[in-house]
Amino acid sequence: MEDKQLTNQDIANKIDNLTVLFQKNSVENQEYFIAIQQDIGDLGERMTNVETKLTGVETRLTKVETDLASVKTDLTGVKTDLTDVKNTIATQVVTKDYLDEKLDKFAVPIKTEDKKINILTNKLGARNVLPAADVAEVLSFEPFPKTV
Repeated sequence: MEDKQLTNQDIANKIDNLTVLFQKNSVENQEYFIAIQQDIGDLGERMTNVETKLTGVETRLTKVETDLASVKTDLTGVKTDLTDVKNTIATQVVTKDYLDEKLDKFAVPIKTEDKKINILTNKLGARNVLPAADVAEVLSFEPFPKTV
């Protein structure tokens, strides 16, 4: 085996080669670092845009919450008004049965009076006190019209 001894020139050449490699790697690493910094800058810009959009969304949601609270207040007022209307209807509006009962009290006397007028009109017509046209006209009056 041959013993290799490195000369000063060999060592200097090796150092030069290492320096060139280191510088080459250093330039490549710098390019990587610059690219990473650019990516980080882009990410920062994107995050700022996202934060801006989220702030806008938060503002809109706050407005929606405020509007919904206002609508809830309005609906509470409407509910109160409808309850008042329901109570008014329940306490102040007459029922059909009540109205029928009260109208029946008036219907019997009216029917009796109507019969009396009909009988009188027919008798006056039969005695020729009223012409036939007048008899027909009187009998056609409300509430219980008759035809002759």
